[in-house]
Amino acid sequence: MNRYYVLTLFPEMIRNGLGTSITGRAIEKGMIGLEAVNIRDYAGNKHGKVDDYPYGGGAGMVMQAEPVYQAWQSVTERIGHKPRVVYVTPQGSVFHQAMAEELAQEEDLIFLCGHYEGVDERVLEEIVTDYVSIGDYVLTGGELPAMVMIDAISRLVPGVLSNEASAEFESFQDGLLEYPQYSRPEEWRGKRVPPVLMSGHHAKVEKWRLEQSLLRTKERRPDLYEAYRKEQERMFEIRFVREGLRFRAKEGQTILDAEIAAGIAPDAPCGGQGKCGKCRVTVNGKNVLACQTKAEPGMRIDTGEKKKAEAQILASGKKREVPFAPGELPAEVENPLLAAVDVGSTTVVAYLMDGTTGEELAVKSRMNPQRQYGADVVMRGSYALEKGASVLSSCIREAVDSLLKEAAEDCGRSAREIVKVSMVGNSCMHHLFLEIPVDSLVVAPYEPKVREALRLTASECGLASCPHAEVLWLANIGGFVGADTTGCILASGIAEQESLTLLVDIGTNGEMVLGNREGLLSCSTAAGPAFEGAKITCGMRGSEGAIDRVWIEKGRPAYHVIGGGEAKGICGSGLLDAAACFLKLGIIDEGGRMEEDWHFTDEVYLNQRDIRELQLAKAAICAGIRLLCAQRGAEPAQISRVQLAGAFGNYLNPSSACAIGMFPKELEGRIRSIGNAAGEGAKLAVRNQEEYEKSGRLAAETEFVELALKPEFQEVFVDELAFPE
Repeated sequence: MNRYYVLTLFPEMIRNGLGTSITGRAIEKGMIGLEAVNIRDYAGNKHGKVDDYPYGGGAGMVMQAEPVYQAWQSVTERIGHKPRVVYVTPQGSVFHQAMAEELAQEEDLIFLCGHYEGVDERVLEEIVTDYVSIGDYVLTGGELPAMVMIDAISRLVPGVLSNEASAEFESFQDGLLEYPQYSRPEEWRGKRVPPVLMSGHHAKVEKWRLEQSLLRTKERRPDLYEAYRKEQERMFEIRFVREGLRFRAKEGQTILDAEIAAGIAPDAPCGGQGKCGKCRVTVNGKNVLACQTKAEPGMRIDTGEKKKAEAQILASGKKREVPFAPGELPAEVENPLLAAVDVGSTTVVAYLMDGTTGEELAVKSRMNPQRQYGADVVMRGSYALEKGASVLSSCIREAVDSLLKEAAEDCGRSAREIVKVSMVGNSCMHHLFLEIPVDSLVVAPYEPKVREALRLTASECGLASCPHAEVLWLANIGGFVGADTTGCILASGIAEQESLTLLVDIGTNGEMVLGNREGLLSCSTAAGPAFEGAKITCGMRGSEGAIDRVWIEKGRPAYHVIGGGEAKGICGSGLLDAAACFLKLGIIDEGGRMEEDWHFTDEVYLNQRDIRELQLAKAAICAGIRLLCAQRGAEPAQISRVQLAGAFGNYLNPSSACAIGMFPKELEGRIRSIGNAAGEGAKLAVRNQEEYEKSGRLAAETEFVELALKPEFQEVFVDELAFPE
């Protein structure tokens, strides 16, 4: 929480000015803290006098040093450190948006409000870190400028604005003034809303907004327009020859960044860290990594043949029947529709349902467009920290909006009839969709900034296709265990089981829940993207051309290829099978050592590094299971059933998973797939109001175990690296 302490002679002015509207609501909800510290309380005299005549003579009075210092000291002693102190003065640097963004990163800020002729210079030298003005004019005191700054800073704090994206597109954020805004009604006194804003076509809307921002900036702030124009002059043209595309790149931009900006959607599972080697392109005849090569004027770039086959997307899951009782729906929509969306790290699935019967009408899915910024949530979070979350947020919002629109069109309906949308996703997907900063997830304390369930409007979520909809985000649990796991818990019924049950969703981040009706424990393990094909030399997603099953035939590995054609690579389920077969055939030993690469074809093979990547991933899963059992005071053998959620869990061979030690051997024969349980949970929540409320209670009651803070985790993890004997 960001906390602001205002040292002032008029505390009631601060409380009244900031205690209403958006800042007032943020204070009530605990998103920001505000304390007005009365300097007169530290006057040291019964009259509360804090000013005196200036040395050297002159008109007016000067605020004395000691009361100001004592007021400052009272704050620093209570909070245990000395934060930045902003002295509000016309002699300071002029406040601007970049300064607001910088100050919004501070957890504690002290504002000193001057009066009269100013404050004794000696105390300013002692405590002030920043001298800030709001303009070249003089006011009667520093309270109004302090409130202006706190308002501007607070709105950048996550959660203060109901739609974080609204801060992104406002004036000054990109060097331009904001475009014109319109709201209902569509026509007012003969003036109509520009048709493009009601088209639902994101690209056209963005183009119009940019044009309007440029026009407005040129007319009203020619100084800003000139700075923007000079920035554009530093851009240059490059060519993507295979796509027949000319693109204006920025100075210092990598080829990978240029590909993303140009909408080419490159394959970059390592998030541009130069580790996976899958973003290779040919530049003027030379083979290079796009993520490590700066774009230069006149470059001709061949991105290579794009794989058009998409991964197998699992939309269905184990169903738990509940009465259809969605709660009160808007009366103005005659034939309402409901929707549920599962925002997975790899895939996004949208379900459309009849709002009067609950019948499922359509299902649409696609790959998560964020995958071009990194295969797993940590890589995407790092990208967001380094380059900003707006591009990650906008691309996933557009994907969800398009899926809802397509789902409605598939059954001859309009997305404008959708009145309620429930959403699930892990904590990182949740934060990136809502453009909540992910810094606390990527680095310690590895915690989501928002855990509770959220009720939002469609406009707050950027869902232009269904403007009447209420959006329900299920609650996060802790760490990377997010709303998708809450959905899994709801759909699986694990909280009602009498016997001990393990629920596992294996992906780039393996989330698991252990328990029964007596209580639930949860954790997440950094399984890494190996199961998604990343970091594996010939790895790929489970799409056409992938080896997805391997078995022993005539004393050597045989394999199946999705689609029946020539093998192009190997996916996660094939990797597990291959390792299990290699162990049986002695191609690898218990330590994972292999004498030489194993070739399925001339082009598709597994090497020593691939086996090591698999060992890291499978050890993380098994270590998580063992530590959850230890926390529960149980042994793995006491688990009566294992429920595998998600696409990878649906396609893997449980016997292979146990053979390589991903699951304790005692669990073999108890493992069952329950499909896309997260999506099923989202559907339950939108179909039944009580189920939605129940999901919030389940999330709050599920204990999150942070494995990284357990000293024994590393020891157990290392023990699990070896394959079973």
